[in-house]
Amino acid sequence: MAAVAEATLRCAQPADEPALRDLYRATRAPEFEAAGWPAAVIDTVCSRQYDWQQAHYRHTYPNLEGRVVVDTNGSVIAQTAVDRQPDAHRLVDFAVAPHCRGRGLGTRLLAGIIEDADAAGLPLVLTVAIGNPARRLYERHGFLIDSSTELHHHMRRPAAGKGAQR
Repeated sequence: MAAVAEATLRCAQPADEPALRDLYRATRAPEFEAAGWPAAVIDTVCSRQYDWQQAHYRHTYPNLEGRVVVDTNGSVIAQTAVDRQPDAHRLVDFAVAPHCRGRGLGTRLLAGIIEDADAAGLPLVLTVAIGNPARRLYERHGFLIDSSTELHHHMRRPAAGKGAQR
């Protein structure tokens, strides 16, 4: 598959909210579609889940840094959200538009996030749903499962480099 055409990584802005909502729907809708849910119900559920997610992020991660990847047409094709704490960086959210997957974009984004954590000498942690294919991407980049629940794996990538906290 061809690489994603020219794209720009930048800080998320309030004006990106509609595009981020659309990206959320694009990444979540397939699981509801597979269950045979009608499009109108999927729209409502995804919209409400997005709202709840954002409220949770604001409450739980007050220092969350959101970034978006915008293609040459101005469309948001990926987003990340990282919470930088004194003891670890947490990858809170990571999404690539379905039509852009498998082209190296996720790998490049994750590599940059890992580079930031390594530069700070801190581990990078995340939570991934059991069965989410992104787990393979994380494992290729050195993440190991710390613990698991019925629904999620909690993963950690130790910081690389001298003086890194493990």
